[in-house]
Amino acid sequence: MPLFLSLPNELLLLIADNLPACALSKTIQTCRHLHSLLTPRLHRLANEPCDTLPPLHWAASRGHTRLVRYLVQSGHNPDACDAMYQTPLLHAVKAGSAGSVSCLLEAGANAIVEDPLLGGTPLHWATLGGSLEVLGVLLKTPGVSVHCRASGSGTSSRWLELRQLTHILVQGGQSVDRVLRYSAGGTPLHWAARGGQVAVVRALVKAGARVGDLDGEGAGVLHWGVLSGKKEIIASLMKAGARDVPDLYGESAADLAAVAAGWAGFGEIEGVLKSRRAWLRGLFW
Repeated sequence: MPLFLSLPNELLLLIADNLPACALSKTIQTCRHLHSLLTPRLHRLANEPCDTLPPLHWAASRGHTRLVRYLVQSGHNPDACDAMYQTPLLHAVKAGSAGSVSCLLEAGANAIVEDPLLGGTPLHWATLGGSLEVLGVLLKTPGVSVHCRASGSGTSSRWLELRQLTHILVQGGQSVDRVLRYSAGGTPLHWAARGGQVAVVRALVKAGARVGDLDGEGAGVLHWGVLSGKKEIIASLMKAGARDVPDLYGESAADLAAVAAGWAGFGEIEGVLKSRRAWLRGLFW
């Protein structure tokens, strides 16, 4: 390092121009001289698009809280959309960065903006990531309701990818339409149940989420929970008072579980739903 510091400033700046942002950031932290000399270079890089994303969106998607703070203080719009209509807050939530989420909210980011392509507000997406810290930040934000609903735009195909529901239905000899119904109008609790996030389900219930809310097709949280393939999800929801009520098509969560009973792990769910006694025995392990 002493030899490096002995180089003329012009040469140091030339080297800095060829360093990636992460390496430049680490170099700046080594001493005061490099910090004062190279920080303007890092700021310049920070204001340039990266990986096709605008600067603030890129920083949020990588969870770089300090860079997010610098960019919003430099005047970048916290509600601007990228080419995929995503806001920096949606990126930060999906990255699971509580620091970046807090920074953007303090800068006035819209906390209830909905993903126009995949559906869901930041709170919905936070339930999928499983970060209780991000969830807590959002739940404390004025205007954010644990009872908010997603439009469901595009969520069906996304869920099929995440939970391999196509495979489940094919094994059960059913149509994909059976699962496409469970998409619109879901609350964060529906999403957490479907994503298999046990800790998040419990946190949402503790925060006051209603286990009796139905989605746009009359499906309850148990219907969505069945699709996670996790017995713990069903047990937690039933312990909180969820009831297996048929949806608008007359199908109960137990019926849906029966379709997928032949797939690994789903047989237990069917048994839990059909036998209250079996559920009680398995609940207190």
